[in-house]
Amino acid sequence: MTTAYYLEDDPLSFEYVKAELARHLSTQHLELVRILNESDFLAKTDDIIKARPPWILLDCMVMWAHPAPNAPSLPPEVEREGYYEAGLRCGALLRSKGYQGVLVFYSILEEDWIQEQVESRNISAPVAIQLKTADKSNLTTLLLKLTQETSDR
Repeated sequence: MTTAYYLEDDPLSFEYVKAELARHLSTQHLELVRILNESDFLAKTDDIIKARPPWILLDCMVMWAHPAPNAPSLPPEVEREGYYEAGLRCGALLRSKGYQGVLVFYSILEEDWIQEQVESRNISAPVAIQLKTADKSNLTTLLLKLTQETSDR
């Protein structure tokens, strides 16, 4: 079974993508794991890399942590950059730790701006950028292709 990860704080978006993938793939073929926020992602980064997912879907804008009495405090880069760049920070961290799978940045932000951020952070290929729109067919097609390429190896 292939495991892939999705950094996403919106439960409806996650469930939609998961359902679309399940319509085309056997649930025995792909497990999609949701990570709710940036601090959880950072805590799980080493485990994610060990799992060697073929792709990781990163929403660019997610919360640092969910509000809670014991929530981790904001690190300086999160205070400085805000939540608009959470997925980009996670992608840069993955590359710095040796992850070589496809990073799919998924956002309502402008594609050109995301590309500039990817380049300025030296996030190396393979990278894909998908815009969040009502029509998710391009995203579904891309993720199915990436999953199929992995299973063909």
